[in-house]
Amino acid sequence: MPDLSSRIKKLFASAQQQLRRKNSDKAATLFLEVIGLPGIEQAEPLALESARVALAEIYVRSQKIELAEYHINKALAVSPGEPDLHRRLGQLYGYQGDFPAAAKQFLRAVELEPHHPEYLHLLGWATFMVGDQKQGRKLMEESYNLDEANVPLLSDLALACSELGDTSAALKYLDRAIELDPKNQLWQSQRERIGAKANRKKPS
Repeated sequence: MPDLSSRIKKLFASAQQQLRRKNSDKAATLFLEVIGLPGIEQAEPLALESARVALAEIYVRSQKIELAEYHINKALAVSPGEPDLHRRLGQLYGYQGDFPAAAKQFLRAVELEPHHPEYLHLLGWATFMVGDQKQGRKLMEESYNLDEANVPLLSDLALACSELGDTSAALKYLDRAIELDPKNQLWQSQRERIGAKANRKKPS
């Protein structure tokens, strides 16, 4: 009988093959088989965590958010100090519109890895959505200082600045987004909306 490590490797290889064939249900069944292997929690905790994360990704794609949340929480029980797991859980909460819970998870990710631009971006956006707009902008600007080529961050920053009435900063960030991604019409449309909004507020 193959040892535990060999069985895990075989199941992961089969699951990845099914994913490449876009057979998500079959892949999920194989990952579930991995997490059900006797002794895996003690002998191969990282493999258990990876299988949980893979299942969560499959369930997110199929809109089974509660199942995705369940498996991320199970992965966190294995590796509570892994910041990316907190990021994943925070994004699930944000997807459901629970920004206070999302902010809590993003904050934990930042505490574990303070200078990670994506975690700062996500924490900033969740903080903004909770209602602390100035702090949200500050956190996103910290992220921008670490990664000036992040186009989605630039878009979020522009929206935050526009909501705070700082139109010049909003347009500056959108101009940078357009410079980085000139073929994307979304940034140009966003710039036109913010510019039009600013013009409506000007005294006649």
